Amino acid sequence: MMPELPRRIKRHEADFGLQFRHWAEANKKSFPPSCSFELKDTAGKNSLAFDAWEPKQSRFAHEIQHEGSLIRVTVGTPGTADYLFMKRPSIAFVVIKFPDQFCIIKANDLIAEKESSKRKSLTAERAKEIAEKVVELPRKKR
Repeated sequence: MMPELPRRIKRHEADFGLQFRHWAEANKKSFPPSCSFELKDTAGKNSLAFDAWEPKQSRFAHEIQHEGSLIRVTVGTPGTADYLFMKRPSIAFVVIKFPDQFCIIKANDLIAEKESSKRKSLTAERAKEIAEKVVELPRKKR
């Protein structure tokens, strides 16, 4: 049986995935010709541990940007091809959802921030400073 915490985190990220998809569909003309998005959700916190972006995800971002990558599509949009190829140069982004906004950060900038920071996490405030784009979210009604 799965522990409670991992399920909750995955649920937050899945919910954010739907929210991001709606925003991305409405704003796709503003994207580079080829890019990837890795989504992260802070589960209501104002920071994200740098370790939440796993080494295999970082390696994939590097591959997308420097070598290109063949991607197997396992689930997703109906009618999607079985494989996609992202040709270099592509841009890899990490999209982090904080309580009040989500920040779209270039993968290279997140790597540089992790390497130069004395902290073990990225705060919402610092994410806004290094982000390519910040999208403010509507406040939830209580």
